[in-house]
Amino acid sequence: MNNDIFLNKKKEIRIWIILICISILLMFVVFFNKDSGGYVQVKVNGKVYAEYSLNRDGKYVIDGVNGHNTLVIKDGYARVVDATCPDKVCEHMGKISRVGQSIVCLPNKVVVEIIKKNNESGNDGETEYDGVVK
Repeated sequence: MNNDIFLNKKKEIRIWIILICISILLMFVVFFNKDSGGYVQVKVNGKVYAEYSLNRDGKYVIDGVNGHNTLVIKDGYARVVDATCPDKVCEHMGKISRVGQSIVCLPNKVVVEIIKKNNESGNDGETEYDGVVK
């Protein structure tokens, strides 16, 4: 009888080890599989101002409505490092690199957003919407 308890404990330990390994694998998939857009789209006052590749490091001055913002792209990340707006919230928004992430400067009416080009998404040039607001 003692032998049966020991065998059941061994099976239970094996199951726990397998579950832990699966959990760790899933964690790596979730945290390290970032949907990199590849492009930074800059809009000023609602109109496309410029698009830049995340694969090419550079420093760009964006002329906004009430001043300018300086965008830096480095190592696959985009960040606003300088702005003439009074609150400088856009400077503190940090780095972005994933599709849908954005940096907004309301006083200068500048929006910096990570996008995926239509020809990369495989939807034959159609725009994808994830919501409609009235």
